[in-house]
Amino acid sequence: MSWEIEYSRKLRTAEEALKVVKSGMRLWAHANSGCPTALMSALTQRAPDVRDVEICHLLSFTDLPTAESQYAASFRH
Repeated sequence: MSWEIEYSRKLRTAEEALKVVKSGMRLWAHANSGCPTALMSALTQRAPDVRDVEICHLLSFTDLPTAESQYAASFRH
């Protein structure tokens, strides 16, 4: 099998990739300009389904929607 086919089989949307996030997990978000903003935004859609997900990061130069007060029960930084 070629690498292109193997690669295309592994591609996922942010929503699909975040289905593995469960309550009580610890996630790492890369710092500064490497912060995965699309994933962080999509993670808010999981808020009704998860509790106490710890999001670790050093410093973010972007707004993190998961840090908004409405998601306090689901995510902590």
